[in-house]
Amino acid sequence: MGVSVASIGQWENNQTKPRVSLVPRVYDFLGYAPYEAPDRLGDWLRQARRGLGLSRRKLAAKLGMDVTTIDRWERGLGRPTPASRARIRRLLERL
Repeated sequence: MGVSVASIGQWENNQTKPRVSLVPRVYDFLGYAPYEAPDRLGDWLRQARRGLGLSRRKLAAKLGMDVTTIDRWERGLGRPTPASRARIRRLLERL
């Protein structure tokens, strides 16, 4: 995966978390995404974004939105409009 054994040990012991850009490699290594299905839309969006290795800023740029909008959705302080949900769905289908 291109990381040290010490880094993996820290992840396993919940001392640190992998950088967002490494999450897809972790999923590939494990053969699955080690998360439970989220109940909230914000949690789902965060997991999907991280699973793709995207920061909030990168996801916002791909969607043509402001990063604070993504942040608010993930924190449960707002919900995407139907048009925004369609943009998210189209982006995820392309990736």
